[in-house]
Amino acid sequence: MAFAFQRGKDRKPEAIFATAVMRQLRALYGARMWETAFPGGLAARSGIPDRLLCIDGRFVALEFKNPNGSGRLGPKQKQEIELLRRSGAIALVVSSAADLDPLFDALPPTQRMIN
Repeated sequence: MAFAFQRGKDRKPEAIFATAVMRQLRALYGARMWETAFPGGLAARSGIPDRLLCIDGRFVALEFKNPNGSGRLGPKQKQEIELLRRSGAIALVVSSAADLDPLFDALPPTQRMIN
């Protein structure tokens, strides 16, 4: 699967990649998917993945990392992702299209990929 994305002015590669992935997921799952972005900041619980989704009743958490390989999970992020997985969620660290394969295996998309 390939994602087409463009660099925006002053946008980090991770944010550009995440926007492209979420656009694809919306197209693939449509009304079967609910989503929210988890805001960071002082009042936020640290380590929570970037996007929280519900697809066909399954909880999905996506932590986006720079597609050039420079992003790393922090200790709190690792802890939260492991807790989500133990709780039955599909929790993924996404830095390439291939990282979404476990999601597509567990919850096959309705639509075809957009090229």
